[in-house]
Amino acid sequence: MSIYTQTARFDTGRVLTETEMRRIAPSIFAVTAHESRSERFQPIPTIEVLRGLMNEGFMPVGAKQSRTRTEGKADFTKHLIRLRRVDDGKIYHVGDTVCEILLKNANDGTSAYELMAGLFRIRCLNSLVTQTGTIDAIKVRHSGDVQHKVIEGTYRVLGRPRRATSRAVNGIDQDIRLNKALWLLGERMAALKS
Repeated sequence: MSIYTQTARFDTGRVLTETEMRRIAPSIFAVTAHESRSERFQPIPTIEVLRGLMNEGFMPVGAKQSRTRTEGKADFTKHLIRLRRVDDGKIYHVGDTVCEILLKNANDGTSAYELMAGLFRIRCLNSLVTQTGTIDAIKVRHSGDVQHKVIEGTYRVLGRPRRATSRAVNGIDQDIRLNKALWLLGERMAALKS
């Protein structure tokens, strides 16, 4: 998965402004459904979700929108936004792993709302990445109580990387499971470093 844009670079990356996003992917700003959709179709305004994610510190660094041949549909088509924390002062190198959030949506019926937090390996500093793991993801169809599903799912995706709880390991089976998981995690980290 990659989104090519000047701002998604790892050597000179910066946050996309709303003006830039309007130019690159105007469908991000759709708050209604395309006229081809029935009353059952519930639009999900991407810009509102995006602004909430920005309040949590995840900033848009890349955006892309699908093309359409149907006149008047460009403001509703499938779009994808790439978000990451940019205020951490981290200097990236090829081979590093970065946590990013991908937000995909469309208000023309071509895509469900999807939010995925994942780990991506930097392949080159001009924004090319490959997925190495998924932290969490949600997918919401444009029907029913979409607002509640989007809000709850977004909090789940954002909350899982930050949640940290621990308790004593007292049982034999739990001890074995924990040690197996730690060994597997160590192997994966060693593979990522090599």
